[in-house]
Amino acid sequence: MRRSRSFSQVSMIHESCLWPPLVRRDLCRAGDYICKVGSVAVLMTGGTVLAAPGIGNVSLSRFPEGSSLRTATCAAAGFTDGTGSGRKPTPRLGGPDAARFELDGAAIRFRVMGDDGRRHRILPDFERPADRDGDNRYDVTVIAGEAGGADEITPLCAFAIEITDRDEPGRVSLSTRRPQQGEKMEAILTDPDEPLDGLAWRWQRSIGRDTFVDIVGATGSVYIPTAADTGRLLRATVSYRDRHSAGPGREKAVSAVTAADAVLGPRLTGLAAHSESYPSGRLNPPFDPSITHYAVACDKDDDVLSLTFAADSSVRVDVNGIQPRPGSVSGAAAPVTWTSDVVVTVAADDGAATRYILHCAPPDLAGLLTRAGADLPPGLSGMRLAIALRAWVAVIDAYGVPRIHWQVSDEEHVSAGFFLLPFGVGEERRYVHSRPAPRPPETPRDTPRLGRAWQIVDAADLSPLRRVTAAPPLVTTGVHDFRLLEDGSALLMTYEPAVRDFAHLSESSGATSVVFHDPEGKPWGEAVETDDSAIQIVGADGTARWTWNSWGRMPLEDCAQHRFPRDYAHVNSVQMTSGGVLASFRGCSSVMLIDPAAPETPAGGGIVWRIGASNLSAGDWAARGLGPAPLALVGDPEGAFCGQHAATLIEDGVPEPRLLLFDNGVQCVTNPATGESLGRAGGDYSRGVEYALDLERGEAVFVRDASLGGRRDALGAVGGHLAVLDDGSWLISWGWTGSDPAPPATVVSRVDPATGGKGFALLRAGLPEGVPAVRAVPLPAAALEVPPEPLTGFFPEAGPLAAEDGDAGGNGAAGLSVAVAFSRPVAAFGAGTPSIAVEGGRLVSAAPWRAFGKPAHAWRLGILPASGGGPLRVSLRPGVSCREGGLCAADGTLLTGPPAVLEIDPEVGKARKEPRPGDNL
Repeated sequence: MRRSRSFSQVSMIHESCLWPPLVRRDLCRAGDYICKVGSVAVLMTGGTVLAAPGIGNVSLSRFPEGSSLRTATCAAAGFTDGTGSGRKPTPRLGGPDAARFELDGAAIRFRVMGDDGRRHRILPDFERPADRDGDNRYDVTVIAGEAGGADEITPLCAFAIEITDRDEPGRVSLSTRRPQQGEKMEAILTDPDEPLDGLAWRWQRSIGRDTFVDIVGATGSVYIPTAADTGRLLRATVSYRDRHSAGPGREKAVSAVTAADAVLGPRLTGLAAHSESYPSGRLNPPFDPSITHYAVACDKDDDVLSLTFAADSSVRVDVNGIQPRPGSVSGAAAPVTWTSDVVVTVAADDGAATRYILHCAPPDLAGLLTRAGADLPPGLSGMRLAIALRAWVAVIDAYGVPRIHWQVSDEEHVSAGFFLLPFGVGEERRYVHSRPAPRPPETPRDTPRLGRAWQIVDAADLSPLRRVTAAPPLVTTGVHDFRLLEDGSALLMTYEPAVRDFAHLSESSGATSVVFHDPEGKPWGEAVETDDSAIQIVGADGTARWTWNSWGRMPLEDCAQHRFPRDYAHVNSVQMTSGGVLASFRGCSSVMLIDPAAPETPAGGGIVWRIGASNLSAGDWAARGLGPAPLALVGDPEGAFCGQHAATLIEDGVPEPRLLLFDNGVQCVTNPATGESLGRAGGDYSRGVEYALDLERGEAVFVRDASLGGRRDALGAVGGHLAVLDDGSWLISWGWTGSDPAPPATVVSRVDPATGGKGFALLRAGLPEGVPAVRAVPLPAAALEVPPEPLTGFFPEAGPLAAEDGDAGGNGAAGLSVAVAFSRPVAAFGAGTPSIAVEGGRLVSAAPWRAFGKPAHAWRLGILPASGGGPLRVSLRPGVSCREGGLCAADGTLLTGPPAVLEIDPEVGKARKEPRPGDNL
């Protein structure tokens, strides 16, 4: 680190060396100089001010990489020149690294870059320093003066801003988006905190919802999927040491990635399908051998799905567990409803299997269209999205296919609300959606927003578990947001009918910062019908644990632009954080953090902080008991956000807390008396936006934003949502504007705010008529995994099969065949397997049995009866290990269940031999 030196230590002087923007860089070379700036001598080294009269020594500040907060403060940046003329010199930045900073009053910050639809604040990276010397020390000074002459330039402050290292998480990616049996795949670890050592890899396959099991021997970064992996998701996990975890006693870093698509095994070469009710329908998406899930439009009841398919002759195909007619091209028909799945299984002799699933769905869901950008990283191509659409809720994949879907009510014009929300993991995973509910007794039919509830559903079988509604003192339940908490309680919001006194808004002596009247120009009354925004935590027993009401905690003059006074605050999102409940109030363009443990009085006492433009002065907040004044919005190119949705606080993995939200850009805060905008003017476009919270200085600092396609004209006035994905990118639902004659083609998309990259998009063209948009919530691919089916066996025929050549094992002796079938594909086995016992004979052969209309995964067993005749008894012996030659699925699942037994009179077998062409009859 450089140190300040006294003037007497300087060895060279260049009197004409002036400070930027008037620097003669040919004179200011590396070394120490005294440069004359006007009449002031300034000590410089390599173009950096180290000391000067009025400045003192350089101020050193340390700043964590990736942070967006202010780097330094120059209190002298607002001084006057002391000449008595009243002129205020214009402060500006100088120094070799000045281009990376901006001066905001007295604050020095890394600057905001970009004007092409992606605006972002420079985030310093310790591993990739961008300062002139490349040593992570940024040298910047603050000077003042007009550009007219050197004599007017005055140095104010000098700073050395040292970027410090931060423990950043590593990330694992996969070399392929679609793993395939027998094809090498590699897991790649990237972690900026090198060097990395002690890497220990572990590969796993899924065995149920959010559940994985280790693959024996898979301990390197490269893995080749086997038959055991087909139809399952793979996950690669690595533990290792970086420079932050290298010390004694420190835990290793751990990072993992899950493939988004199941491992492909044997494949179809063709597939087409349509239902009887929609004969012109087709698969969505179009068939691709590597895509295994498709949507097909079907009717509610008593429909038939017809399908044709093609496959190589070396594999076996079945439809819903029944074999079709043999041949390279075949077909089938299956009775369906609009929630049926038809499964085409392709199996190979090694037990590998690929399941092509045709999901019957109502036309509203069967036609969803998506697009995936070329820059979509491996692992995100199979992203799952939970959506609500009219009376349906569904989880769709990256191709728009509803992997699961159900109707919340079959009543006409019933809506599932705005969201399908996933919570929990594994066996505790739940889905929650809004649905109609019985109205409280003696409730007037015109009472607003009654008759709704939140339905909690078990993800295992979609069975309803319980309904949640607001508890007394609240009488309504809102549908904009809901959170299921770990202890089984629920965080919900609503709009509660009330009659309130608005008269103070029209009284100049009242408690208001702006005097204004009602829309008719009359003074506000003392009994105005309105809806308060209310938030409540409801225990698992249905009783209220905490209730919060917006009345008396919101300055009404900041809410006059949104459905005022009927729905003045309009809470539309809630989130439980470590510090309390984060709540978004669209009506007031405000976001608050509220402490449920705070005393009820004063009214604003429970508000920890708030953000948003306001009519109030700093002193008004305390005087009116409304809680703290808003954090100052700093550096936002739009000045503020407004009409927002989906406020989300990110606390983990960031250098300081980050607030993200969908900024609709409408109904912005104004002075209700003059109509003047106080922050953002709005009405032009919508965006996702991120702020860094500096609670110590009372600032919310703009970090970055992203608009649809980088445009500044795509407005989503209504709705909208923003969620953060595991890789840090944003999933944005863009809302809609009813008056837009040419709405944007995209309704939901993935946006990488760090690069501006665009990936997955859900397209408006696939939405049913009358549905302008949806709000999508991400969930991991493993959330839909189901446990492998147990391996069981049975004898599908009561007696022997028709004899075939070779039934006697090729030795010329008289023999017979019996059929055995299994619940899932098994690895090929031979006559020596101990899992099949024959009394009164012996097993001499085993081969797949292909027969139209017969069960799938069937085998033909050739049996040679013992000499002397007598009955045969064939039985299956469960539990024999694979290593002992037992019957197993490819993944090692053993034969289970009660032993199946077939008893045969061998004479019957002889009588059933069927003639063949050429036989002498």
